[in-house]
Amino acid sequence: MKAPQMKRLFHSIYLCLLLVFESPQISANAILFYASSPMSWVGGGESIYLTDADPFDFIVGRTYDHGISIMVNDYQHNSISHPQRDWFLLFSDPYNLPLVLGHYDDVARHPFNPIGTPGMDIFGNGRGNTIIGGFFEVLEVEYGQPSGIFDLPEIEKLAIDFTMLDESDSNKWMVGSFRFNSAIPTLSIPEPPTLGLIGFVLAISVLRGSRSNRRMSAAN
Repeated sequence: MKAPQMKRLFHSIYLCLLLVFESPQISANAILFYASSPMSWVGGGESIYLTDADPFDFIVGRTYDHGISIMVNDYQHNSISHPQRDWFLLFSDPYNLPLVLGHYDDVARHPFNPIGTPGMDIFGNGRGNTIIGGFFEVLEVEYGQPSGIFDLPEIEKLAIDFTMLDESDSNKWMVGSFRFNSAIPTLSIPEPPTLGLIGFVLAISVLRGSRSNRRMSAAN
């Protein structure tokens, strides 16, 4: 079996196990937005803005390491005459703790991120990465009652912004937001002629700014 097929198989099995062993919630108030560069393998230069008013299900659950799993798909709404679409988003703390408000820099691909490194992965529609770079920021998170085989609290509210670099290549960026029962606005979608430039500048400027803040904090 070829490497891309193996990656897709692994991703599918991993997400299926999360859904079987956890009790994910199907949201009635959710948004997935992202913009991507034409060189991004996962994003493919596409920009999307999906809400619960669209024919997609938004499913939010937990990962075994206290992280958060998100699935967005049209499986229940799409006829077999059209290609089904799906996206999977995974976020985890560097020390297997529940995610809290803050910036998580220098990520590695979940679930292979080592202790001390935040985990993230965004894949779907048959496309995924072996190596990623980037960061994410938790703007809002609220936990509910424990459930599922891992006995982890359900996610009641969530707002995350993210920047993923395919294969850690700054030319292969994907910038976006996910909202779940949150009133915090998503990142906005620029006009098409300027989308690539603004998205790239946003991704790189935030990355540089976060690293600068981290160095200043360390110095203090």
